[in-house]
Amino acid sequence: MAAAIATATVKNQWVDRVYDVIATLAISASPATYTTGGIALNLNQASIKASRTPDVVQVSGQSGYIYNYVKGTDNSNGLLKIFVQDATATNPLAELGNGTAIPAGVSGDVITATITYKGME
Repeated sequence: MAAAIATATVKNQWVDRVYDVIATLAISASPATYTTGGIALNLNQASIKASRTPDVVQVSGQSGYIYNYVKGTDNSNGLLKIFVQDATATNPLAELGNGTAIPAGVSGDVITATITYKGME
């Protein structure tokens, strides 16, 4: 089975003191699988006019899963970690397991990312 990926679609962007981008994220559906540490999130796109590593990425969804961006060495190789509520009191949030099929609640989620860069380089 292929590893899942997340794809960003830019909805808005502006430059003030920093370069901000608002995007929606789409995640591959099952049978794509989750990879421990996060699935690939390539922000190196023509619609995003920055190539450096983003300073801040805030990701939120509506289906109850928690998303966390992990910086890469540049704009093209970041990761998106996905957490789910766990029934155990000792581990209230657990990362999806390696090789787990992407749940429908993740691939069908409405996910928004706010991405902030120091500039447009």
